[in-house]
Parts: sequence; structure tokens; C-alpha cells
Amino acid sequence: MEKFRALLILAVIYSISLLVIAANKDIEPKRIVKVITKVIPENPDEFTPEKFKEYLISLNIKHYKIVFAQSKLETGNFTSQAFLNSNNLFGMKIALSRPTTNCGKYKSYAKYNSWRESVLDYALYYSKYLSKFRTQTAYLNYLSRHYASDSNYINKLKNLIK
Repeated sequence: MEKFRALLILAVIYSISLLVIAANKDIEPKRIVKVITKVIPENPDEFTPEKFKEYLISLNIKHYKIVFAQSKLETGNFTSQAFLNSNNLFGMKIALSRPTTNCGKYKSYAKYNSWRESVLDYALYYSKYLSKFRTQTAYLNYLSRHYASDSNYINKLKNLIK
């Protein structure tokens, strides 16, 4: 039931945002999502890798093992300043052309009220750009072309997954 509720909330946020943006072009997408995210209760629980992995699974992120490895890599095993100071698990920048759950900026990264909001923002990113990749190979190929600047990024992910 919890998985269904999380997916439903995510779908509602995304759908409402798209409808409002289409109807009113002069409202910024991040402002709309900021209003909508007030409906989602703040979950003040502390971050643990286990809770993070469970949350990815509950949101039905298809390649959650890759996403988990990405986060470990992007945050230096959950020790980066972007994660510690802004709850940013993925090194996400501020989204300009899609709905987002970020609440501000930390240096050049998106800032979130909680680590769970960072995961929801990644889920929004995933639904816009990555959901069409059905296989792990296709997903990794996309990441190598569009996500990472490190030419060894995919090999690092594969090593973390093992």
C-alpha cells in the first residue's frame, strides 16, 4: 500500500504540474511544485543507506541498483558537502525545464528539505528522461552519453553494483 501511495503522489505532482504549466505559461515550474510539495508531509527521519534503498524500491525505480550506485558515487559514499548541507543525493543541478522538489540552491547544486525530496526529484527526472530505457544496458548507455562527464563513470558504477 505504501508503494502505491508514493507512486500516486508522484504521478499527481507530475500531472498537475504539467497541466498548470500548459494552462499558464508565465508560472515557473519550480514554483508550482513548491506549492504542491507542501501537501507531502515532511518526513524527518535520518538518512541511512538501507532506508534510501528501500525508498527507491518503494517508488518502483526500475534500475534502483544503478541509481543507488550513482548516488554513492556522486556523494562520495554519502559524505559530500552537497549531500550533507543540502540533502542532494545525486549531484542534481536546479531543474529548469521540468517539475522539481528542490527548495533552493547550495553552491551550484539543487537543495532539498530532506533526502526523500531529493529522491522524489530524481524520480521526476527519471520519469521525464529515463523511463523509456527498459534494459540496464540502455540505461547505462544513456547515462554515459548524457549524465556523466567522467569517461570512466559507467565502469565505476558497475564496480559499485558488484
